[in-house]
Amino acid sequence: MHVGPLRVPAVLPEALRPRTPWPLVAGVATLLLLALVLGGGTQQGLTGDFIVQLISLPVLAWDLVLLSTGTRRREWRWPLAIVAGVLLLPALQVLPLPPALWARLPGREMLIEGYQVAGIAPPWLAWSMSPQATWHAWSFLLAPVAVFLAALQLDAKARRLLSLGLLVFAALAVALGLAQLMGGRESALYFHDITNRGSSVGFFANRNHHAALLYALLPMAAAWAIGSLHDERPGRILAVVLCLTLGVVLMLGLGMAVSRAGLLLAMVAGAGILAMAWQGGGARRSVAARAVMAMGVVGVVVVVQFGLFGILQRLERDPMEDYRFQIAGVVSEAARAHAPWGSGLGTFVPVYAAHEPTDVMLGAYVNHAHNDWLELWLEAGVAGLALAAVFVAWWLWANLRV
Repeated sequence: MHVGPLRVPAVLPEALRPRTPWPLVAGVATLLLLALVLGGGTQQGLTGDFIVQLISLPVLAWDLVLLSTGTRRREWRWPLAIVAGVLLLPALQVLPLPPALWARLPGREMLIEGYQVAGIAPPWLAWSMSPQATWHAWSFLLAPVAVFLAALQLDAKARRLLSLGLLVFAALAVALGLAQLMGGRESALYFHDITNRGSSVGFFANRNHHAALLYALLPMAAAWAIGSLHDERPGRILAVVLCLTLGVVLMLGLGMAVSRAGLLLAMVAGAGILAMAWQGGGARRSVAARAVMAMGVVGVVVVVQFGLFGILQRLERDPMEDYRFQIAGVVSEAARAHAPWGSGLGTFVPVYAAHEPTDVMLGAYVNHAHNDWLELWLEAGVAGLALAAVFVAWWLWANLRV
């Protein structure tokens, strides 16, 4: 009896169809790694920032070539429109405007008065209060836009490999954070001059940013564990155990970082993990739910064992807490003064300094509002808030569809 060759279906599901050039995958992986290692400083204009932006250019160029020759642009019209708006807004903010136009923008009264006192005819000026700072802010968009556009075009295999790479990096960051704690405040393992010494910050300068990496990847570790439970290949039990162990490691890292926002958002991530585990049906759903609940219980025990003292200290009244509310009040006042157009992306520092009353001044450098939405309102105005709202709506819709 003659048996013919095994025939592979001509059409694979879109999610499984290889379509990503591997040089692009390598470029995205390199860009992500450099951004995580070099881009974690709180100061702008560092050499690491320039390297990340430089590497993002070829990745972005490849993204655009693939988009121009691809057939799924209609499917991606909303994310592409959002990206275009994000890039266009700061570009418009630096365009020179005639005096008759920029003088009508809110918050320009001091500029007009200054030119009048000096007896100088007002020149053409940009919408932004500091065009150089806005151009600088625009350059910081290159790397995330390059990764975002590439992610739209990655196939399932590439996404899985990149997600594994991110999880391995997070585990290394937790190990580095533990070594930082063991080395004390003067440890040589702190890579930034301005940092949260005495805390676990990993490759970043700020413990909140380090915690953001960990709670963002916690659902990814759980997703790998849940996916492995549904896999029929040999060794799946070992894969499940490794993924759950990695989840516990990430929870330990969150406990060592003692970031209050990080702990709160880790709880939100936990709710999402339970929702993922509850998908499907039958016995596997019950097994997945028990597995992730076991990961959560073990993780909480480990955090209590090694990080409870630091967490309790952070939960005590923070002497900076009241001052943050005062900063928010000043930012709100400045945002209203520049509404609805905004002062320009990247202009927070000079605009805040111009509006800061003497009775709330502190012997510290205020470089951010500690409230992303307020800072976005101040710098980008109604247009920036609208772009953010459209992105959140698209993101929710995309998640529900998935």
